[in-house]
Amino acid sequence: MNNFIVLESAARRINRLNADESKPQILRVKVEGGGCNGMKYQVGLVDSKNSDDLVFTKDGASVVVDKISIDFLKDSELEYVEDLGNASFVIKNPNSKSSCGCGASFSL
Repeated sequence: MNNFIVLESAARRINRLNADESKPQILRVKVEGGGCNGMKYQVGLVDSKNSDDLVFTKDGASVVVDKISIDFLKDSELEYVEDLGNASFVIKNPNSKSSCGCGASFSL
């Protein structure tokens, strides 16, 4: 099985985003072709999951990944990072051979 780990910082941020929502949102993580290294991450909130999505939960927060993307995300970690002038979900992917400076694209 492909392991995808949602870290506490990411779960906390998803839960904060959902605090005022009448229907909780789910964070979708997807890998697509493109970016400066050939592959890129897409991360965004969605209202529902697809029937074939894999669901990963941490502290009440849900993250979904489609079956194609999970192959590129094996043993990756999703965290939420806040530093000077930037706050974002970050994927630490041990399978990535190279990535761009912003971390949004990678190659295998």
